[in-house]
Amino acid sequence: MKRLTKAERRNLYLSNLTQRYGKVNVEEYKGLTIMSAGAVVAIFTAKAGKPYAYYNMGTVEKLNTYIAREKKSHDQDLEAAAKRLKANTEESDKIQKDTILRASWGYDQTNIDFYQVIERKGSFVIVQAIGQDSTVEGFDYGKCTPNTEIKIGEPFRRKVSQYASVKIDSSANARIWSGKPQTWTSGR
Repeated sequence: MKRLTKAERRNLYLSNLTQRYGKVNVEEYKGLTIMSAGAVVAIFTAKAGKPYAYYNMGTVEKLNTYIAREKKSHDQDLEAAAKRLKANTEESDKIQKDTILRASWGYDQTNIDFYQVIERKGSFVIVQAIGQDSTVEGFDYGKCTPNTEIKIGEPFRRKVSQYASVKIDSSANARIWSGKPQTWTSGR
């Protein structure tokens, strides 16, 4: 049996609505595809093959109210995403030469690593792992701060993500250090 593509599945919904209800109104709205026939609505996001909403609203008035509410909600989602992207871009632009980055990782413990940005070119940075000054505050935890005098390993190149972080490896993303001592745990 052949697996349908997303476009074919979407067209199947359109065909089924047309067969059941006759004329189907198809509206494209800021990345949404809204199909309505009578009091039935199917709403798809971007290139999705299945609708995220497929309802018989009972009356055309309820249908129109529902569609208006979904459009408003979608507009709010787009606005929030744009604000997050703008904030992340502003934060990302702060990652420049000599910026200290902090990454935490660990399964049953919290390990803290610090990195210093050596150079930035476009959306890429050269970072150097640096040491830290640690204090023990309890049986298996303490605080640490970066020590730029201690260099660990060789500098390496990484991309600054759209989320204002630098992916160090598969288990750690580094963000701008807050300037406050960071808590580590040993997980004993």
